Amino acid sequence: MAETLQQFQRRIGEFVPFSMHLNEWGQFVTNPGLTSKVWEKTLIPFEGDTMVFLLEDSVKQMLGGLQEALYRDFGWMLAESLREDTFHVTLHDLENGHPCEELRCRTTQTGLQAKEVLKQVKEQYTRPIRMHTTKMMNMVGSSVVMVLEAADEESHNQLMALYEAFEEVKPLNRPLTPHITLGYFQPGVYGWEGAQNLQKFFDWTGENPFEVVLYMENLVHQEFRNMNDYYEV
Repeated sequence: MAETLQQFQRRIGEFVPFSMHLNEWGQFVTNPGLTSKVWEKTLIPFEGDTMVFLLEDSVKQMLGGLQEALYRDFGWMLAESLREDTFHVTLHDLENGHPCEELRCRTTQTGLQAKEVLKQVKEQYTRPIRMHTTKMMNMVGSSVVMVLEAADEESHNQLMALYEAFEEVKPLNRPLTPHITLGYFQPGVYGWEGAQNLQKFFDWTGENPFEVVLYMENLVHQEFRNMNDYYEV
């Protein structure tokens, strides 16, 4: 059963405010799986497909300003910058992994199923989904994301229904945390001071939330070659 808005708020309230977890030696260690996407500071080939909401230019510009501030102060911890035109809200991940023929076959098959579901949900749902930003956070030791929250129960329920529709295509068996990725960490181990300063920056990004409206016509199926190269097929 999908989370209610109140359950969602409780869940993210447990981890978003304190996302820069440190190990017993006071260090922030990036996720070992990050090296499948990033080598040193370079975004390397990593392919697959996903369901995303494209964003309005005004929203991308506001996020671009936050990303600029993030890289100005913490670029030494981060991989190469994501292009502003790639910013999107991930609705549901599908296939992904190192480039190979077997993955491309799976991606093609899953993509056909996803496009059929996409057609169905666009016929069923037409209302814009009203969201707002909360604050940035560390997403599982791999990336820096801006977390979103629905502005009302109806928007939340529609977003959850869309997520559950694509669970039928590729089950992830985890709750949805709506977010916009603004950067990936450079794999490594970082000290207490840098991690604490980054958490303070995350807190600062929550001081002035802004609206993000997700329009159904902007829900699309995309494939990607790396985390900076998304395209529609």
